[in-house]
Amino acid sequence: AVVLCVLCAATSGVQGQCIVVQNNAWDAGWDGSLEIPVTTTVSAWTIDIEFDVAPTEVLCWVGVVSPSGSSDTYSIDNEGFDGDQPAGSTFSLPLQYHFATGSQMPLITSVSWNGDVLCSG
Repeated sequence: AVVLCVLCAATSGVQGQCIVVQNNAWDAGWDGSLEIPVTTTVSAWTIDIEFDVAPTEVLCWVGVVSPSGSSDTYSIDNEGFDGDQPAGSTFSLPLQYHFATGSQMPLITSVSWNGDVLCSG
């Protein structure tokens, strides 16, 4: 695994960070995770991810992804089994996305956790 970057932002008084970890990348896809610090205990979560270029699809095995097609913004909502996240923990979101072979690899430009922007840039 390769840590691509640590993104930090202070928006509306919320400070946070998100670590993007790349496990694999190929000419039409990317596989890795987002490591998100949980500062307040939650019983449900939504993660919003923005890309600089729209992937053709985003896949996640611990959440419900919408939309199901190409977009530059995706939302991932918890499944019934993983909504509870305790304060002080780090939530790992496994993520894979695809794009057209030979095109520019989309980069994550922003990540929000329950409406709070954690990563931007």
